[in-house]
Amino acid sequence: MTVRGLNLTFDAARPRLADARRSAFDYTMPIVVFGVFTAIEGQLPQSWYPLLYLIKVCAVTLSLVLCRRLSDIHPSRRFVVPAVIVGAAVFAAWVGIDKWVPYPHLGARVGFNPFESLERPGVAAAFVVVRLYGLCLLVPVMEELFWRSFLLRYLTTTENFESMPVGAFSWSAFWLVALVFGWPIRNGCRRSSPPARTPCCCVRPGACLPSLSPMP
Repeated sequence: MTVRGLNLTFDAARPRLADARRSAFDYTMPIVVFGVFTAIEGQLPQSWYPLLYLIKVCAVTLSLVLCRRLSDIHPSRRFVVPAVIVGAAVFAAWVGIDKWVPYPHLGARVGFNPFESLERPGVAAAFVVVRLYGLCLLVPVMEELFWRSFLLRYLTTTENFESMPVGAFSWSAFWLVALVFGWPIRNGCRRSSPPARTPCCCVRPGACLPSLSPMP
């Protein structure tokens, strides 16, 4: 192949690579924002936690809206029953492992009771609503978009990953994502070390059940 031919090939590939980089930024920005605020939480006094968590929830929600990747999520009734079954099994395994299987814990997290830490009951109740929104709605959506919709496909075919349907993957990408995803979740409630003890209301034991189909 001539140098001229190589130049033409690279010129044709540049727009696809640029699009892939922009798409990768859209998928990663919400989880990066979440991680930055979570790191800050561990460095500030516990009294700052409610306000900082509210700011974190608003910032991550805004980043999800601006990055415009929510269209990747397509609710389907046929996954409701399997999702409930898998969620219950993961919950039982999670609690059982934590209670009966000895393993090394990284640091510790302290509990945060808003009804004891916040003077006004109305403010405490409002914080519980915000916390449940972040815990049960925001974080699962953010994680599914990053891990399943983006990273599984990106590790399967980097240059043009959006051409793959959501849920398709290679087995190498599947196992790599599973290993990387499992590490912070297993250590999520115990990852900070004194004196930076992060307030914790517990992390959820599961996520949405996507429709997955491995690539040949």
